Amino acid sequence: MMLKRLKRLLTGGARGDGAAATQPLPRVEADAAGSASVPLPASTPRAEPTLDRTAIDADAARIVSRLTRQGHTAYFVGGCVRDLLLRRRPKDFDIATSATPRQVKDLFRNCRVIGRRFKLAHVYFRNEALAGGEKIIEVSTFRSFVPGSEDSADLLITRDNVFGTPEEDARRRDFTVNGLFYDPESGRVIDHVGGLPDLDRRLLRTIGDPDIRLREDPVRILRAIKFAARLDFAIDEGVMAAMQRHRREISRCAPPRTLEEVLRVFRSGAALPAFALLGESRVLEVLLPEIDAALTVHAGLVPAYQGVLSEFDRRVQAGEELAASVIVASLSLPLLPWQANPHGGGQDLMGAMAETIDPILERLRVPRRDAEQVRQILLSIRKLVPGYRAKRFSRATLAQRPYFPLLLQAFSIHCRAQRTWVETLNAWEDLRTRTPVVEDPRTPRGGPRRGGRAPAASTDAASERTASGDEGRRRGRRRRRRRPAGGESA
Repeated sequence: MMLKRLKRLLTGGARGDGAAATQPLPRVEADAAGSASVPLPASTPRAEPTLDRTAIDADAARIVSRLTRQGHTAYFVGGCVRDLLLRRRPKDFDIATSATPRQVKDLFRNCRVIGRRFKLAHVYFRNEALAGGEKIIEVSTFRSFVPGSEDSADLLITRDNVFGTPEEDARRRDFTVNGLFYDPESGRVIDHVGGLPDLDRRLLRTIGDPDIRLREDPVRILRAIKFAARLDFAIDEGVMAAMQRHRREISRCAPPRTLEEVLRVFRSGAALPAFALLGESRVLEVLLPEIDAALTVHAGLVPAYQGVLSEFDRRVQAGEELAASVIVASLSLPLLPWQANPHGGGQDLMGAMAETIDPILERLRVPRRDAEQVRQILLSIRKLVPGYRAKRFSRATLAQRPYFPLLLQAFSIHCRAQRTWVETLNAWEDLRTRTPVVEDPRTPRGGPRRGGRAPAASTDAASERTASGDEGRRRGRRRRRRRPAGGESA
């Protein structure tokens, strides 16, 4: 069913059709501040919702307990409450509190205050089972409306450090199902925005006027697609129409944040239905117009993308991590002519990459290192094809390249998505297990990032050369020119 919908959407069958799968709900009016006047009190006339308290992270529970003992209000909020009510395992646990970030930091030594637009407290715990060896619990202060931000034609939020009450905080959030609080002390779910009924109906709806909420933060368009696909929710008709109207405003958001949300869509474990929603909302033509145009012109590419996206989902659900470069390269590969002649020269491929792939990398503002890895994958993947021959080509040497694990992962996605070259893939994977990868000793191009420290990878010898060079320059400045013999002036 979903595959048929994907094919219909991406070949233009629903282009311009903003209807969602559900009947429209009664319009939810926004007050002067843009907040939804949801006709539901905090205590809704329904059975008290229950969730599995044993599924709550113990460290997060201790944070809430300590904040409460110190006289602050503290609740679990957002996705963790939503997922617990849906009997899903939360990816992380966020906490909202009346305590300011500075007060949170004073209570927890393992805390760091971050953020410019909205300051947050991150509380760190050691966890060797996680990547990086640590777990982060995010603690935010209840926030209120930004005075006057809705009075101008430009609704984009650039600063949001006004603290408020729990109800104001709930009404400032993006979607009703993400605006729920859970009080572990009383065991009560607090709903100020009508999230519980939408959770029952499996419906994604903004809190307040969708035109205002999406213009405030256009990245919410991508978040709507991610949540609807991952949770198998329908998107409200009014929200989908607003997503289509404001899709081009995504380019106004900070590029790193936009890229991060795009990658989350493809790492959600539901990339296939999310891709269908990207087509339905017409966001695909904004973020990846090359892919959108190719799918519209060449219907034969639809099965190729279905296979790639399904492989993304299979790997994510199995716990495999997908690097950003692998995701971008795998989405770009069907656009290139290498499959028609995988053993041909690389000039045609490089020309196609400059015309098609480079604009994608620039539009998404892919970091330089990841962009270089994408190019290495796309230029080298033909070397893994059966029968590839070239002067001075060595399979063992290729397997030692620093980028080879990423190259092999992209090749594996392609082979399993297209059900081709499986034996060749197995041979390369066997070679990979027997060949150590040689680390690249070169410093990444571009040097350290702005505001960051210089790389600490310089050798002692290099440090000595630098130190001796500085000393020599200092001595050179002190050295004076000797006068000619006889005391004559020059």
